Amino acid sequence: MESKKQRNQKYNNLTDSENPCLDEEALKISSDNDIETNQEIYSKLTEDVKHTQQWKEYNEAQTKEKLIFYKLLDELLNIVPLRKYTFGRPRKSLRDMIFCCMIKIYSNTSSRRIISDLELAKRAGYIRDVPHFNTLLNYFDDSGMRIILDYLIGLSALPLKQVEKFFAIDSSGFGTGRFDRWVDVRNDFGARARKGYMKAHICCGVKTNIVTSLQAYKSQEVLLEIQQCLKH
Repeated sequence: MESKKQRNQKYNNLTDSENPCLDEEALKISSDNDIETNQEIYSKLTEDVKHTQQWKEYNEAQTKEKLIFYKLLDELLNIVPLRKYTFGRPRKSLRDMIFCCMIKIYSNTSSRRIISDLELAKRAGYIRDVPHFNTLLNYFDDSGMRIILDYLIGLSALPLKQVEKFFAIDSSGFGTGRFDRWVDVRNDFGARARKGYMKAHICCGVKTNIVTSLQAYKSQEVLLEIQQCLKH
């Protein structure tokens, strides 16, 4: 859908190059049908169109967002391989634990409160077991999680490969604790720069905003980067 600025640009290009009314000789040569056709084109290009919200599609997407997220996440995690059991206490399924971690992040709630949602996910057949809330937190530090998550981010963007042609790269910080805010660190590189935050660099598509790649850094690495920038 074209914006008003794009339509005005087309109108200006058309009047500069193809408008027979600007040249008297061209006006005599051109026929009345051509003039009427050009007038119709001008009226369409200069028409002030109001773009309203597509409420039917918007309401359907909002009311089914969580169900669609569960289904897409379940299909995406089917490629996660099973860990080989060697010795000791059997570990939780990595596929199920990634699903539980993603649900916690999506719901933006504590590990204790998310257990009820995980119980519902188990009844729906998305996971086999509901982990303890401390186990859920421990898997956020699992070394194998980052490798698989990086691969899953790129895999989730593949369906839009034929749509996206241009990409943008940007970064932002976010707090990891209750009293640590990235805005405080960004506005003051000195005493208020705490260690309770991380910085993420992402590459996303311009048209659909799909994230194709992501790199996250801990606060200590960010502080070193800031200090180097200040020196230069």
